[in-house]
Amino acid sequence: AKVGTPISLKIEGFSNSKFSGTLTAIDSSVNQDTRNFQLQGTIQNDEGKLRPGMFVEVVLEYPEVQTFITIPISSVKYAPYGDTVFVIEKATEQSAGPRPIRPQVVRLGEKRGDLVAVESGLNPGEEIATSGVFKLRPDSAVIVNNETTPGNNPNPSPENA
Repeated sequence: AKVGTPISLKIEGFSNSKFSGTLTAIDSSVNQDTRNFQLQGTIQNDEGKLRPGMFVEVVLEYPEVQTFITIPISSVKYAPYGDTVFVIEKATEQSAGPRPIRPQVVRLGEKRGDLVAVESGLNPGEEIATSGVFKLRPDSAVIVNNETTPGNNPNPSPENA
C-alpha cells in the first residue's frame, strides 16, 4: 500500500451506504511482536453518518493485478544505453547444433529476489540466455544446455548467513 491508495469502509448496519476515501499516511514503525503498523485514511462524511468510536472494516482497494514476464536477473546485460537480453532463435529440424542469438533491448520493472519483471521488449515463449551474457556478442551462436537452471526464488537468503 502507498499513500493515495483508494480505501472504503464496511460498516455493519450501513449496507446501502458507501464510504470511500484515500490512504493519507503510513506509520514508519512496525510493532515487533505483532508485525502490525498503523495507517491513516481520509473519508468523506458529508451526511454525518460516521461517528467517533464506530467499529468499521477498512478495505484497501488495490489496482488490478498485472502480469509480467519474469526472467532471472543473471540473464540481463546492463548498459548505459539500455538493458539487453539475448534471445535464442528457434531451432529448426535441420539445425541440431548451435543456435543463433540476437540482442533484444528490454524495459525492466520491479525486481524481486532472483527475478526481474520485463515490461516490454520480450514476448512470452521466447527463449533467452540466462548465464554468461557478458561473453555473448550479436550474431553469435550458442548450444542450449538446460541441465543447470538459474535462481528462481523471489525471497532468497544467503546460504551461510
